[in-house]
Amino acid sequence: METTIDSPAMAAPAPKGPAAPIPFDQRIAALDVVRGFALLGIFLMNIEWFSRSFGTFGLGIPPEAKGLDFLADYFVNYFVQGKFWTIFSLLFGMGFAVMLVRLEASGRDFVPIYLRRILALATFGAFHYIFIWPGDILFSYAVGAGALLIVLYGRWQYMLAALIVLFVLSAIPYMGGFGGIAGGLLFVSLVALYLRGNELAWHVASIIMRWGGALAVVAGLVFWVVPGLPAEPKVPLLVAGAVFLLLGWLSKMYFTQPETRVQRSMAWPLASVIMLVGGGLATLAAIALWLIPNAPEDPRAPTTVLGSAFLILGILSVKYYQPKESRSVRAGVTLFLLTGYIGTGFGLIQYLQPPEEPAPPAAVVAAAPAAAAAGAAGDKAVTPPVAADAKTPDAKAPEAKPADAKAADVKADTKADAKTANGKKAEAPVKTKAQKDAERRAQREKRIAEQAKETQHEVDVLTKGSYYDTVMFHAEGFLDKAVGDAGFAGLLIGMFLLGMWFVRSGIMENTGAHLDLFRKMAYIGLPVGVGLGVLSSLIAVSHIPGAQNDGWGLARGIKQWGDLPACLGYVGMIVLMLHSKGPFSNVKVLAPLGRMALTNYLTQSTLCCLYFYGYGLGHWGMPRSTQMLFVAVVYIGQIMFSHWWLARFRYGPMEWLWRGFTYRQIPPLRIAPAGAGALRAAD
Repeated sequence: METTIDSPAMAAPAPKGPAAPIPFDQRIAALDVVRGFALLGIFLMNIEWFSRSFGTFGLGIPPEAKGLDFLADYFVNYFVQGKFWTIFSLLFGMGFAVMLVRLEASGRDFVPIYLRRILALATFGAFHYIFIWPGDILFSYAVGAGALLIVLYGRWQYMLAALIVLFVLSAIPYMGGFGGIAGGLLFVSLVALYLRGNELAWHVASIIMRWGGALAVVAGLVFWVVPGLPAEPKVPLLVAGAVFLLLGWLSKMYFTQPETRVQRSMAWPLASVIMLVGGGLATLAAIALWLIPNAPEDPRAPTTVLGSAFLILGILSVKYYQPKESRSVRAGVTLFLLTGYIGTGFGLIQYLQPPEEPAPPAAVVAAAPAAAAAGAAGDKAVTPPVAADAKTPDAKAPEAKPADAKAADVKADTKADAKTANGKKAEAPVKTKAQKDAERRAQREKRIAEQAKETQHEVDVLTKGSYYDTVMFHAEGFLDKAVGDAGFAGLLIGMFLLGMWFVRSGIMENTGAHLDLFRKMAYIGLPVGVGLGVLSSLIAVSHIPGAQNDGWGLARGIKQWGDLPACLGYVGMIVLMLHSKGPFSNVKVLAPLGRMALTNYLTQSTLCCLYFYGYGLGHWGMPRSTQMLFVAVVYIGQIMFSHWWLARFRYGPMEWLWRGFTYRQIPPLRIAPAGAGALRAAD
């Protein structure tokens, strides 16, 4: 099939009328070619998890891999993994921008149409996850696209109301998952504050302070009036509420009124202020946690890494806030690299921690709580024991008791010792370092045992269960996936914003005019990105659950730094090949595969489930090197099928459904035979 390299996708807006799918002659062919190439990397990465439990996800190369299997695993882990889903995310953002520009140019409303597109994608993703394979990325993209709409178009009063509702729901027992969603929305709101500008940001601050102040006052009154509630919070809530109400009213009058907001607008964006204050306080807290003797150890790593991350983000967002046109690309790159910083930070702290001391004898650990309790109650008056042969009127020989009765007496004595002479409860005994280490070790071993049990259950279902068993197993995990995608959306937004920049800047519309940029992407991005991955492999290539000082966390963090440069390098490489004069230009053969990316992606999952799972042919456990051959055969077959299909039809089957739902019209599917139009005209 003939394809053009730089089709004028946005050169001439269509006349206003009903929204419709992009005609073939207005597609950007470079996007289709890159998308077709990305499908190869996605397949190479995914196929492992049709024959390996997701319970081992994130553990690297299996320790038992040897020879060709190890080489195949190494290639996928350090040349493919993390690089190709980012390409797809970049392309998704480009598609978002293409659709946005076309609809805005034609005077149509973008948001309702794109909401239908997201809803259809979420439906496909949920169906794919539950009924086919739980490694789905479509639902994640739908959540990320919804978050992107919030960033670009969300109304602040609704966002604030949603945050309040989500945080309240998260406080209800068994509904803690809403806290994760609230955290994702809060992060998305910070990105929106950065992108939209100061004037709107301080308007939002005014709303937050007024609403927050009013809620604090109401809460204080509730604590004051309702009997039985603690008395301590009422005064702080009323004072804080009154202060925030006053600040909110002043900010509304001072910063958001038309006659004053231009002259008196703050120089720093509100998002930067929030990150600087929050990050600075967290960093100070982290320093205190590291320096103060006997301070809690568990909060040290998250407070240090996240506090410093937000402090750095605040500084960068102030320094590189202008010009406005560059905010999306800067935000996109920063959001992605933030994951590398966080991963490296946690990994480095864990790697540098001294190895745990060997577990103390069980008797010592068990005796420690009793000894500590006895020490805490040492100021009690102790009555000397009475001898068995004491000449007292009521003296009796001690009566033998069974073991459970003795245990009950010990518990009763412990409860009694927990009170002082004046009847008040004594402070809880301070745990020794040995006790804390033993507790952490026990909790970790418990988690490892539970994870191993869940992993074995997954393997049993997928290798021995029926299709119904498999679907039920997938359905049980879907809610957790949806909650997790709320956090993953922050990373996806970064790639979407970067993709939007590529389109809005005109780079992807006319790739031939920007070959110098693509050369830099390929010649710098690939060596740096892949090189960081190879460097990380010198530290560790796999992880055994429970190992604390194997360097795996640090290695993963270093590798994450290289995923974005390698992603951009691969995109640059394909564009350069597309524009070359030699045999490399034949890479355009991948364009039909990219035009049918959704259909081909779902086809890969369906074929693999039927081939590997127990309800199909049952080839679970295929060697890694053989998996590479399987991918090559299926991928070549998909290229051939895509050419055959698009020679007869305008869209792939799933693309046709997607477009029909998005535009609320059934687009023509079959290509009219040559000469059919002339025959109809003659009639």
